[in-house]
Amino acid sequence: YHLHADAHYWAGVYPRTLELSRLAAETGGKDSYSAEYRLRGVGMQGISLAGLGRYEESLVAGENAIALSRKLGRSDNVVMNYSTLPLREIFAVDEALARSELVVSRLGPSSFNMPWLNGRADLLGSLLLQGELGRVARDWPGTWDDAVASDAWEHWLIMGRLAAYRADLELQAGRLDDAVTWARRAIEGARTGMRPKYEAIALTSLGKALTLSGVDAAVELRSAVEIADRLGSPLLRWQTRAALAGAVASEREAL
Repeated sequence: YHLHADAHYWAGVYPRTLELSRLAAETGGKDSYSAEYRLRGVGMQGISLAGLGRYEESLVAGENAIALSRKLGRSDNVVMNYSTLPLREIFAVDEALARSELVVSRLGPSSFNMPWLNGRADLLGSLLLQGELGRVARDWPGTWDDAVASDAWEHWLIMGRLAAYRADLELQAGRLDDAVTWARRAIEGARTGMRPKYEAIALTSLGKALTLSGVDAAVELRSAVEIADRLGSPLLRWQTRAALAGAVASEREAL
């Protein structure tokens, strides 16, 4: 159940992710069958609820997962990573940043780097939201190199996120050519890995960079809106529409 939930979450099928996560938690909890998947099931309910825009429930699920991990005497690193996503999406960035910094401080290179690399990527996402471009520029290369060197699924999963974050970094820094390059790279990776969320995010960054460069980006941004509508995330829906509105306004001004 949990592994199927992972695949559905990455593919952006949030209702099915939520259903499978509940089954993972229920099955893992029967006769103490698996504390690991009981925890992951509860934690993943939080991020699937965030994808659906049910943020209050998502926050509660994240807190429940952390409390359950401590009750069971298990590490809370993975579920704490999960809990930062809805915090970033409602712009509770200070709390998200504090949690990611805590996880990263606890961990380091090991045979399975997913929690450590995920925490570092989460940290970069929070720093971008805060406009801490210097710290992102400093920490991004090392995180990217570690993701490239990984042998497990964090290789493609984290690299896709980091490429999208690099495009955002370049866009915020005003380096429009570099923003376009990294956005296109992120789009290619998202399509190859079937990660529509990051395809929409990268298309939005590409559209913004093209608009600021004086290029019509309506096609790219309408594609981003279509993906956001299919996913159902309210955050992506308004972000993609805002970028499209900006592109259309810029094009009209140029006429």
